[in-house]
Amino acid sequence: MRWILMFAMGLVVLAGCGGESRCNGVTCSGHGVCAVSAGAPLCACNAGFTASGLSCVAEASRCVGVGATCNSNGDCCTFEQGTGFCVSGRCADSCTSNGQCNSGCCAPLVSGERACSSPSQCSSSCRAVNSSCTSNGNCCNFLSGSGFCVNGFCADTCARNSECASNCCAPLVGGGSTCANRSSCP
Repeated sequence: MRWILMFAMGLVVLAGCGGESRCNGVTCSGHGVCAVSAGAPLCACNAGFTASGLSCVAEASRCVGVGATCNSNGDCCTFEQGTGFCVSGRCADSCTSNGQCNSGCCAPLVSGERACSSPSQCSSSCRAVNSSCTSNGNCCNFLSGSGFCVNGFCADTCARNSECASNCCAPLVGGGSTCANRSSCP
């Protein structure tokens, strides 16, 4: 009987040596809670933090750049900077007009913001040859690489005067040439 009593007292002493007392003074840097596992204290960290010994440290940013695959806005570095979004599974820059995008497409998002997208997202908003425009991205033929916005109108690219209804293939300052009004040709 005396042996059983000593065994029971030993269990009480052992029980008092674990649990909460092992976590005394362990704050997990204020970003988690201390727990005891296999008799040792450890930190269970909040979202965005990871355990490093008995501290919780911020996880390294795992954002990806423009064009990379994403599942949510937060996956994109440009979103963290306030200049981009995850659009159709790809990180994209924010924009205000088609001309700001390499694709020529600045598509509206559900949030009311706008982001550079694939041309298919803007195909219904592009303008035909001789339609008014404010940037290359407004013109359907720019999206396919065969035209530009010249003097406020969408124009086809050309190599010779005979390719144009106006019989005027005018050179562009940045290189290449487009069909233009007859008055633009010498």
